[in-house]
Formats: sequence, C-alpha cells, structure tokens
Amino acid sequence: MRGERTGSADIPVAPGAVSECGLSTLEALFLGLETAARTVSAEEPGGVLRGMLEGLRRLLRADEAVLAILDESRRGFLVRRSPTARWSDTGDEWASLDEENPIGWVGLRKRPLWRNHLASDLQFPAADRVEEGSEILAPLGGEGECWGVLGCRSRMSYAYRQEDVELFKKFAAVASACLDRSRQFQEIRNKALLDGLTDLLNRGSFKQILEWEVERCRRYQHRLALLLMDVDDFKEINDTHGHVSGDAVLVGIARILKRRLRRFDIIARYGGEEFVALLPETSLLGGKQAAEKICRSIEGAHRKGDPPGFPGRVTVSIGVSEFPGAARSSLDLLQSADRALYEAKGAGKNRTVVSMPAP
Repeated sequence: MRGERTGSADIPVAPGAVSECGLSTLEALFLGLETAARTVSAEEPGGVLRGMLEGLRRLLRADEAVLAILDESRRGFLVRRSPTARWSDTGDEWASLDEENPIGWVGLRKRPLWRNHLASDLQFPAADRVEEGSEILAPLGGEGECWGVLGCRSRMSYAYRQEDVELFKKFAAVASACLDRSRQFQEIRNKALLDGLTDLLNRGSFKQILEWEVERCRRYQHRLALLLMDVDDFKEINDTHGHVSGDAVLVGIARILKRRLRRFDIIARYGGEEFVALLPETSLLGGKQAAEKICRSIEGAHRKGDPPGFPGRVTVSIGVSEFPGAARSSLDLLQSADRALYEAKGAGKNRTVVSMPAP
C-alpha cells in the first residue's frame, strides 16, 4: 500500500493516531463502529458524514472528513469536505474519475490509499496544495463496485500507522452500509414526491409547496406567478402515434420547462398532460413573458429535434395567474389560472391567456 513506512532512521516515526488516543486497537474499533452505527438514522449523505465527524476526530485525530459520491454521469465524484473543528460543510467540489487525483484513483482501483507526507508525494501534484499533512481514503460500495469515497486528513505529516489504516477501512465499511441505507431512503422519498415519468414534482407535493409559497408571499408582501399548462390535442397524439410517443412528448416538455425556467422556479406534472409552474418574485407580466417563451420553445422543438421523440409539431396552451394581484388564496390562484387556460383553449390553443386581476 502506498505511503507505508519502514521505520528507517531518516523517516519520522509517529506513535499513530489510535495509540495517541490511549485506546487499544479493539477499543478503538468498537468506538469507530459505534460512531458509524449511530449515523444509520441520518436521512441524507451530509447527515451521515456529520454523524461520523466526532468519531474520526477521536479515533484518527482527523482535521477534515471527506465524502465523495459518484455523480449521475459516472465520470466523477461530487466531493464534500467538512472540517471537524467547525462541524459545518465547506461546499462542494468535483473530482474526475481518473488516476490524476487521489479520489479518482481510489474510485478506479477500488482500494484504499494511504499517504503520510502530502508535501513530498509527487503522484498527485495538482491535488495537493499543502506543505504538510497525512490522508487516508477508502472506497465505499459492495463487492467489485465503488459509488463513493470516504476520507480523513490530518494537518500533520506521518500522523497515521498501519493500524490506523486498518481501522479506517473497517470504519469505511460500516459507513458504506449507512450511506447505502441513506441512499435507499432518498430513493423512497423521491418516489413519494416525484412523478415517475418526468421526474418533476407530482401533484400532491406541488400543492403542499404552493400553500407554503402563498403564505410566504402573504407574510412578506411578495408576488408569485403561476403557469398552468395543457398539451394541445394530446389524445390525438396518443391515438395516432401511440402511448410511447405520448410519453416522449411529456418527458420532452418537462425538459424544456427545466431549461426555460429559472433554477428556483417550481415545476410539477399536475396530472395527465397538464403541467404547472410557480415563479417566485414574478409579476403577472413576467409570468406572461415566461409562458410565451415556453409556447415558442415547445412549438419549435420538433424542427430542432431537441428534445428528441416529438412525433411532429406539439403545442401547449397556458393560463397565467398571480398572487396577490389576480388571486386571494392558493385555491383561488389555481382556479384563476385554470379559467385562463380554458380561455386559451377556446381561443384556438397554442397561446397564453392572463387571468384578470382580482377586484
């Protein structure tokens, strides 16, 4: 294993993190497993990581804990570093899945990496910008797979010994089980909140968020626009081209909505071929402008082939309403947008109609 020391005279010999804690290896292992097991109730990876910080600090004199999770592209890791002294996240980084960086090396080799003198380690020159330090990284995952990397780092060089590395490997094995359980919990929760076809919010979760947003706007006197959208002649698309094409249209519209609306706008599949979007801090005029851009983007999508799968020209009709200008409550906001949508359908489809302001 890289970083292992022989104890020769020219290399500093530290007592090791476990020994310095005054614990036997068995006691240290028990403490490590107990700390990791307590994190099993955490509901997201960040909570699991925070639950392990105290154990890493006590066991391995870690100044920093590292958690890297393989991203959806499977070309790299989303990395979160948490200094144990502050018990807070310092933000996200990205590490590519290659041998040019330590996390990528562990992900590819699927085995631990022990580096006891970062300043003199020339294998990853771009990754290390410190003068001193030690690091242990271990893969997370089952047999033959690696979906993450757990690590700890000390500001001291030669801080770790072989017994520390072996302990950390066992600690990481328990962490892997805890994180896997956390990921399963997230998947179950997402299924309850998201529409299975489009990966947008479903109707139930959207209506709850709508209540919160309307209350927030009422309290702080902010504005909120709502766009209610319906795919024109969707039954004809299904009857003519089949339900697979119909599904492709819904997925494609969801992609267009994600691209055309802002990151903090709230988008949902409201049911069947209906979509809805909440635009915080947006006036009725702003909602109308956003809706018209969406109409044009969807109408022209089949010519560009992006998103793919449209069987031909597809259009939508959109009703726009605003709180508090055109509505007094969340229910009123939905109903006023629905009336505007009905007008858009009656006026020839493929258009936007704005709800009249409330008297």
